[in-house]
Amino acid sequence: MSTAFGRLYELHRQERTFILDPAAIVYESKVYAMASMLGKNVAQVCADPTDYSAELAKTTDRVKRQYYAEMIGVRRLALKVQAELDTLFMLLVVRPSADPLQ
Repeated sequence: MSTAFGRLYELHRQERTFILDPAAIVYESKVYAMASMLGKNVAQVCADPTDYSAELAKTTDRVKRQYYAEMIGVRRLALKVQAELDTLFMLLVVRPSADPLQ
C-alpha cells in the first residue's frame, strides 16, 4: 500500500468521518486514452456493434488487419474496465450503506 493510501486508512481509523470501501476502486488503465484517441469513451467502445474478429478474418489488407486487431484489444480492455465501473457504481450509488471498514 502506498504512503498516500496508508495515510487515508489511518485518517479513516482515527476520524471515521467518511466511508472508506476498499472495493470501490478505479484502476488506472490505458483504455481511457485509447478510447479518447478514437473519439469515444469506454461505454461507446463497449457498445460498438462491429464484429472486428469477423472483419479481421475477411480482409487481407495489412492496414485494415492491424486496425481490426487493435480494436479487438481495445474492446477487451474496455469491457473489463466497464465491468469495474459498473461495480463501482453499484457500491457508491446503489448501495451507499454503512462503512465496510467499521
